[in-house]
Amino acid sequence: SPRTRIQEITAPLLVIQDSILNGTILILNGKTEVGATLWVEGERIDVDELGDFQAVVKLKNEGINEVKVVAQDLAGNESRKSHEVYVEAF
Repeated sequence: SPRTRIQEITAPLLVIQDSILNGTILILNGKTEVGATLWVEGERIDVDELGDFQAVVKLKNEGINEVKVVAQDLAGNESRKSHEVYVEAF
């Protein structure tokens, strides 16, 4: 008998576990679903076989910077997170 494929509709896991700010450079460490595609500020970021990722972002503005993170699983479902960082004047 043919197996019914259940369409996955849940958004993928997306967690920012740690963020380190060094001047205008932000390092984000996080976790997403294994096999998901990840973008940080529109740039594709590698995800390892456990779903862990590290992104290095060059912040453009003094004051508040909003860093957008998007994960998309194999079924096309998306999770979005926005990470706010404050950059001191330099």
